Amino acid sequence: MTTRRLCLVLGLGFVGEMRCLRRPRRAFGPASSLGRIYGTSALSATTGSSEGIFGGASRAPTEHDIRSIEERQLEHRASVAAVPCASCKHGFPQAFFSDPTQSRNLHSATLRLTCPWLVQHIDLYEAEDGVRKFNEILRGDSELGRQMQDSIKEANGVHRAIRARFFSEPEGRAKLERFRKEERESKKGIKFVDAIMASGFIGVSEKNVDDVKCLHAHTADFLLRGRNAVGEETLRRLGVDPAGGDDCWQQCDYRVPMDDNSWQYRSIKNKSKLKLRKANRTRLRGLRRRTEEPPVPESMTRHAGSESSEPSQ
Repeated sequence: MTTRRLCLVLGLGFVGEMRCLRRPRRAFGPASSLGRIYGTSALSATTGSSEGIFGGASRAPTEHDIRSIEERQLEHRASVAAVPCASCKHGFPQAFFSDPTQSRNLHSATLRLTCPWLVQHIDLYEAEDGVRKFNEILRGDSELGRQMQDSIKEANGVHRAIRARFFSEPEGRAKLERFRKEERESKKGIKFVDAIMASGFIGVSEKNVDDVKCLHAHTADFLLRGRNAVGEETLRRLGVDPAGGDDCWQQCDYRVPMDDNSWQYRSIKNKSKLKLRKANRTRLRGLRRRTEEPPVPESMTRHAGSESSEPSQ
């Protein structure tokens, strides 16, 4: 999908260099003013929104954004479709939305929080039962709990619409048909594709509003859309500057070489995934080598057997 077409799908501005529909706010204040910090705007989930399907809080990525995400934050290629208008205080993207039509497999995980500073502190918060604490609020009878439930419902509808919009393009329709064909031939069946397309935020069902599932994803959604009560509350509870630390730029700046003294953080979750992926690749390579090895001639097998049966001198 070309950059111009990608911008049209998302409703993002494209005039010469990709730009934001609204100038990002650079003034960072206390955590209680997060909505103003990240330049929130009203969001319409309809495809006819004049501000684009993400609203005015996101924009198409620049080469600088993509290089920072791929070379430093993720250390692998990514299909970056949109980033928040407001970068961190060092000028680097903190999250992105990927194009689901560019993936080899159909999935709903199209949001990613990439800022290592925020990922680190959310990892620490989740390690202290952060998800359970949020779920208790959701299942309670507080005003904050009701706001969070409404926010999750909205996010479900918005991201379902975003997914449908991508797959309504000619390239997306062809890819979706391929997914359906593959699933018809697999054990999952065609219902798997339908379930993904009908799912909401990060793959949850439309009615699931009592489980936050992943605070990283809610935070990424808040940064991209400017509207997510769970993500906003997460940033408030971290107790750190959401715009970044003093030295975290060292990991994100691809123009500066890193050494052992550079600030860097790798998520424990990501390390586990990479370790499992590496193990699976090694196993598959071993299976492939065994299947590709030429069969041993029967005569050689009989000869070897006869030699092994002879008594040793």
